[in-house]
Amino acid sequence: MALIIPTSTSSYGDATKTSGRFQKYVLAQMRSDADLEWLRHIRSQLVKQELKYDDIKKNKYRFQRDPALWARIQNGFGQATIIVIDPGKYETLVRDRIQDLDIEKAGSEAKAIVEACVSEVLSGTPIAYLPESLHRAIPWAHQEALTTLERFTPADILSALGGAPQHAVIFAARAHAVFDVPALDADSRTTDAFRSPRAARLILPEVLATARHFDIENPNTVTLLNAAVDRIADAMAEAFDDLGSIAEQPLVIETDSRGYDELQASDIAAGWAREMLEVGEPRSLGDRFERVWLNGVRLK
Repeated sequence: MALIIPTSTSSYGDATKTSGRFQKYVLAQMRSDADLEWLRHIRSQLVKQELKYDDIKKNKYRFQRDPALWARIQNGFGQATIIVIDPGKYETLVRDRIQDLDIEKAGSEAKAIVEACVSEVLSGTPIAYLPESLHRAIPWAHQEALTTLERFTPADILSALGGAPQHAVIFAARAHAVFDVPALDADSRTTDAFRSPRAARLILPEVLATARHFDIENPNTVTLLNAAVDRIADAMAEAFDDLGSIAEQPLVIETDSRGYDELQASDIAAGWAREMLEVGEPRSLGDRFERVWLNGVRLK
């Protein structure tokens, strides 16, 4: 079970995908303190138990007849953070590196390119090579516990997730979401949490203090992320006496969106972001949403 510093801070995330050869995975994350009165109002109007993006899309022109209401809706889902995972961003890079052995092993050039892009996606997460990152950033006394990279190399992460590229993309988005904290501003990377002991001391307590709830989609990602958080919490607790108490409760949780307004708002935000990405670039999302990440780099 993962360990976190007890706090009332939490976030809620739901996701969708774009169309196309290299699908972009779009995760929207809503803070627990977000204003969601607009969502409750709309749900009451539509007499729905659970509100989804399609409900907003189908009733868009009805809502737009009331400019004040439409502004509330847009401002409401605009509170979300959007995390985009785009494996296609690495295609040019991996084409330059692809070898005959990679193609033979994968069975085709197209599949080899996809697999290489997914490996790059996983390598860019703050979880990849985690023991090595902790060794650099935190003065952990029991360094023998850090000598193995087991479970946290891109290949081992993919294997733990069942080997499917789509599962790796979900894991990457959620890994970046776990490290989405106020201490990381524009142009930061989620991996900056380990760039120095000072950065780790500033950023990692925020990571450990924010519970993350995701809609039910892939429980294996939850297990692996909580294992990574265990490792971080152990290192932080041993290195810093003033860290505060740590409680046994999972940092990362999957739960049914029907019971959480925040997850329903995230579904709406993710759907809106997906449609923007179908016709535009990730940076354009900054015109609508509070925070935007692309493959672990903060754009806004």
